[in-house]
Amino acid sequence: EGGKDYQRTSRPDTYDNLVQNARQQQPNSSNVCMVRFVPIRIEVLRGGPSTRLPGYPQRWEWTPRRDASSGDWSIRSILPFSQSVQTSLLQITTSLRNMTIAIVGTHGAGKFSIGSALAKLLGFHFDPELGEMLRDQDSLVAGGHIHGDGSSATTSIEEQHGWDDRILESECQRDESTCSRVVETWHCGNAAWFKLRQKQNNHITSADVDLEQYKHAIAKHQETSLVLILQLTLGSSSVMVKRRERYATMKERLPMKNEAEECEELWQALQEDNGEFISGVANTLGIPVLQIDNEKDGEEAMNEVLSEILVFVQSNYYKRVVVSS
Repeated sequence: EGGKDYQRTSRPDTYDNLVQNARQQQPNSSNVCMVRFVPIRIEVLRGGPSTRLPGYPQRWEWTPRRDASSGDWSIRSILPFSQSVQTSLLQITTSLRNMTIAIVGTHGAGKFSIGSALAKLLGFHFDPELGEMLRDQDSLVAGGHIHGDGSSATTSIEEQHGWDDRILESECQRDESTCSRVVETWHCGNAAWFKLRQKQNNHITSADVDLEQYKHAIAKHQETSLVLILQLTLGSSSVMVKRRERYATMKERLPMKNEAEECEELWQALQEDNGEFISGVANTLGIPVLQIDNEKDGEEAMNEVLSEILVFVQSNYYKRVVVSS
């Protein structure tokens, strides 16, 4: 075009041909940039994990022969997969255990309020305290909680054992639940009530009270669920007395003859003494425990307690995963 002659050059078949042609021609103003891909090793997999045939999958590699000018390649098998590795990888399965969060503490520690709110936040089922659910609220008498179902201030040893056995059996039945849950009092708290009744009515020491049946129930439940224990504490029994004066329903659920004396008795038995039982069970069975003060009242204080509990639950959540092969 325009009276000028252009020389058309054919595209070289190989990079080597291009270099040879360039050496034979005079330099010109055009610049040519090429990227040469030179494979030095090629690896392939013959038969994936789904093949499931003896000897497969296999790894092979191609490498240039020493005489590179020939352009020939050699092939060889490398690092075959061992059957044990392949089988174990194919058979690994994971599952998620249920979680049981037990909230324990003395009377008036806020177990129901914190427990129900926590269950709602986590999307878990909430199980209230069994002893309170099974009592006949219309037949409660002052001081009756020391003697069993609360309907009488005096009961026989057989009646006392019958009530605690009923609580234990019903709690074990609830443990068969197939969902994650928050449980008020649970076996840890029921053991403390049993111990208190045995000491008061049979005049025996703490060392003589056998709590093995409660330890066994906790250990059995661990076979199917991850167990966490939250122990709500109060600084003294006076906090319990003040809360009972503020909330009339507390007195209705647990009537007393002498407020100050019986609150001190419950605080000692259900918090201080029971703390030793919880620590022993936790150490023996490897159960994570969070002890948290719940002495302050109000929405802000409750939110602080819940936030601390959520951090504790999150830090142990991974333990729900079960890996099997």
